[in-house]
Amino acid sequence: MRIKLHSMTDLITNSSTVIYTYSDASLEACRKMIDEIFKTFGIKKTCDDVFDLAVVPESYDRYYDALSDLEEDEIPEELKGIDELPYKERDPVMAAYLKKVTAANDVPEWVSDAKDQYSDFEPSTMLEITPKAPEYEDLAKVVTNFLYSTGHDGGRDG
Repeated sequence: MRIKLHSMTDLITNSSTVIYTYSDASLEACRKMIDEIFKTFGIKKTCDDVFDLAVVPESYDRYYDALSDLEEDEIPEELKGIDELPYKERDPVMAAYLKKVTAANDVPEWVSDAKDQYSDFEPSTMLEITPKAPEYEDLAKVVTNFLYSTGHDGGRDG
């Protein structure tokens, strides 16, 4: 389950606008919020007891593009056939691979190049909250629903 914590405000102009959203600070904010809820209700657990939190790219498209440029023998074994998976099933596979190579401090050049594809900006990120047990899934959904409860509307005068 991914949680997009920030709303985006677009400035309507006669030119293209790109908005990058970074959720790095959201990791600790979510952890503190859940810890405080548990403390308030006398629950002897912490966020880290219940959830794994991670900041992940909003989209893995740049990594899929870089992967498709590799020769067959250069494709990591874990990622072979990823392009044959339904789109929604690809992200967890790519995320697991990126997490593994990053944790091992063994990031292949094609991954570094994909991350640095746009020299000025890193890709937008999201906070991912993963329950450690099925009984915590409803709480994750409630947190997600709260964070996504905002709405927006727009109009043009003239």
